[in-house]
Amino acid sequence: MELANRKRIRLEGFDYSSSGAYFMTICTYNREQILGDINVGQGLCSCRLSHIGRIVQDGIQNITNRYVGIKIIPNVQWGNEESYDFCFDGIPKESTIAISTNGCIKSSYDKFLFRSGLDKMIEVLSPNTIVVYSSMPESVFSAYVNQGIYIVNIENYNSTVRKKVEDNR
Repeated sequence: MELANRKRIRLEGFDYSSSGAYFMTICTYNREQILGDINVGQGLCSCRLSHIGRIVQDGIQNITNRYVGIKIIPNVQWGNEESYDFCFDGIPKESTIAISTNGCIKSSYDKFLFRSGLDKMIEVLSPNTIVVYSSMPESVFSAYVNQGIYIVNIENYNSTVRKKVEDNR
């Protein structure tokens, strides 16, 4: 059997053995949706894990047992209030969590939904650190920072490239 010619997705010249934040993407055979159901609506999306999805989640969380020095930071996503019943399942309380605002804060209503979910996440999980790996507008996050919640912003690759392009104009 001949393998397809694959596109290289790694950044040329980058040392992937160096310390840093790395994101993991899991692909399924023929892109079958066997890991859970994704619900999209009102500018937000949420995911309810299937049995297989929970097995994968457990496997990812056990990486830290096998490899010294690796820390898994769970990514938390929510949709509307209906997703609050399950979207925080399996996330350790009082831990570091990651969130993204990508596609979630385009309109004022989207921002309202995002803040509502963020309020609920903070109430349920009481995270000690929130890592935002996309834009972190003051209009959305300043109230949380003012409450003393430790929030760290890590610019994603697209934001970094966009800034370089804008700086070179």
